[in-house]
Amino acid sequence: MKKKTGVYDTFNSAIFESVPTDALRILDFGCDTGNLGAALKNQDSRRYVAGVEISNEPASIAESRLDRLYRFNVEKDPLPEDEEPFDVIIFADVLEHLYDPQACLEKILPMLSEHGIVLCCIPNIQHHSIISGLLRGDFQYKDTGLLDRTHIRFFTLSGIQKMFLDAGYLPRNIGEVSLPNEALCDDLAPVMEKLGCGVLNRKNMNTFQYVFSAKKQPNEYPQEETGGMTFVTCVNNHEVYADNLGVSPDIGEESKHRLLYWEGAPSAAAVYNQAFDSANTEYICFVHQDVYLPKGWVARVQQQLLSIRPEHDNWVAGVFGIRLDNGRESGTLVDRSVFLDRPPYPSEVGSLDEVLLVMPAKSRLRFDSALGYHFFGTDICLQAGRAGGVAFTLDAPCIHNSQTVDDKYPNAFYQSGVALMKKWIEYPKLRTAVCRLTRLKDGRIEFH
Repeated sequence: MKKKTGVYDTFNSAIFESVPTDALRILDFGCDTGNLGAALKNQDSRRYVAGVEISNEPASIAESRLDRLYRFNVEKDPLPEDEEPFDVIIFADVLEHLYDPQACLEKILPMLSEHGIVLCCIPNIQHHSIISGLLRGDFQYKDTGLLDRTHIRFFTLSGIQKMFLDAGYLPRNIGEVSLPNEALCDDLAPVMEKLGCGVLNRKNMNTFQYVFSAKKQPNEYPQEETGGMTFVTCVNNHEVYADNLGVSPDIGEESKHRLLYWEGAPSAAAVYNQAFDSANTEYICFVHQDVYLPKGWVARVQQQLLSIRPEHDNWVAGVFGIRLDNGRESGTLVDRSVFLDRPPYPSEVGSLDEVLLVMPAKSRLRFDSALGYHFFGTDICLQAGRAGGVAFTLDAPCIHNSQTVDDKYPNAFYQSGVALMKKWIEYPKLRTAVCRLTRLKDGRIEFH
């Protein structure tokens, strides 16, 4: 985590190695004595490196090492107005010390160049050392580490992703600092299985710190909602719903949007088709319980639909899809730990991931109950095409915060795939957002 280089003492090596080689203007928040900035300048003498430090003693040292040193509190004081935009803005072990890190990230957006990035290291409160302490009944602050007594905010992987999206960024998890304890993870495996957790959560338990890169989210659409939207979801785990879709900023209790959810439905269609009869809004969003929609998501979607203006009502839009002819992916989605960004969008596709689908309330298309909870995104896209309509992706980033990532699908998944291929007999092969389906000569369906 820290690297020693003689005169530069120590600095965050994970951040140092993540700075693009062509970055020439760099701003380091919480720069301490300027060790990292000095190393970056030593790496390329053309670089202009400024730092921000509020502690007097380290600031006086950093002042002699960096091109410019600012002494201000980013949460309270105005930002400098005479600086050109920066290629990289660094928060190395800083955001967890702020009262409102999201507001800070929103505040510094204008200081970032068009293609600039924010780099940060953030400790992980899901680490096994914290879990074992809680199981012992200890949550003890210390002088250093994950429970540093100066830490104000605590984060997990999904919490970091949500913060950046809400602040107007597209986040990428580009690395981890791991301090594993596989034996403890083995012992906790039955508990994780009971909670429906997959291999990703095991990896998270061994991760001490995350390294993130985040760029500005394109903002070419007016940030104004054009009306209400109906959201529909099926819930089989209320805690998952409450931590994701249920806390999405745009659809809270004070919003003008309608949220409909059902528990124990036999299929997605059993719930989704009812929404066409009961919705009193122009658009319906069919969305999984484990999806988090960031601040401003509704306005972003509505403004794009206004600009696209499909010619008729037999259309369906989503956040991630694939063309049937060439397998080209399109869309923007943070899927568990991976950021999927596949422009162009909006882009016509033949299959959409059913994690989120938007349709007009006046649509004559209906979901097929025979498909249960799988492959209905592909089916509704094929229905749209048959009816002369279209399926397309939107530039509407959100998080799919699924827990089950063991690459082990339930039997119902394969049953739905077989049902899809029987329904669409004219397609010997079908590409979907998660796999390819092939009908063999003997009638069996092969999953790739």
